[in-house]
Amino acid sequence: MYRDWINSVNAINEVGCVHTTQGYDLNYAGIIIGEDVRYDDINNCIYIDKTHFYDTKVKSGIKDDTKLLEYIMNTCATIMTRGIKGTYIYICDEKLKNYVRKFI
Repeated sequence: MYRDWINSVNAINEVGCVHTTQGYDLNYAGIIIGEDVRYDDINNCIYIDKTHFYDTKVKSGIKDDTKLLEYIMNTCATIMTRGIKGTYIYICDEKLKNYVRKFI
């Protein structure tokens, strides 16, 4: 019998994606913001490092860097709103981590 991943017994020990959390409210959610999302402290802006962005379908479909950043940030925002009791955030880029700490 098919059972969706998010409701499986072992889901707590696994990592999903925005598609597996879509439409669900969870007790807790977590997000890893990888090396593809970075912060430039000189220009005071968040940007995408395409050398660390590996989603080939999105990369081939969105050529404009501003649109790509918007897409990724919307994806992150979606996951961040899934946790009812809380959301854990892990950020790989130290500059981005320090920037986000100002707001959380």
